[in-house]
Amino acid sequence: MLPQMGYFSVIRQLECVANSRYVTEVVCNAVPPRNRSINAALRLMQRITGLIGNLEVSIPIPRKKKLKKIFDITFELCKVLRERKRKTLIELLSTMTCLGNRTIQCPIHAGFYHAENITVVESLPPVLTESDFHIRFNWFLPKVASVLNITAVGRLYEIAKEHAKKRKYL
Repeated sequence: MLPQMGYFSVIRQLECVANSRYVTEVVCNAVPPRNRSINAALRLMQRITGLIGNLEVSIPIPRKKKLKKIFDITFELCKVLRERKRKTLIELLSTMTCLGNRTIQCPIHAGFYHAENITVVESLPPVLTESDFHIRFNWFLPKVASVLNITAVGRLYEIAKEHAKKRKYL
């Protein structure tokens, strides 16, 4: 029997900060009791035609109180959704942009958007190791303003290692 490959994350801290000129009623939280997924909701106040995203993933440097950036990408949301060239980014965005009964399309129309049980870590390739992580996801209008900033702090666990720990103690 092959061990189950992949990862899961546990979110310890989650914060969403919105620019009230563009977004109201913003709510985001980790889903208890395991904190492995996220619920999010927001009301977009106006139509947006060009939205830039910046995703940074950092891990702590052992014995130092610093973070090391392991992933940093900036992209134009509509272009990525339209061209569908970056597979990992497309998978991540597909998970995040299927909000409730609506899939985000460009231009993004004003209205209420919500998503439940968003998980993105399970689709990552098995090349990472268990570690703490710090994720910043910033959405902004080019040369205009920040729209929404999402910060998550948590830990990435290997599924196979967790199964082995359970068997050891049973």
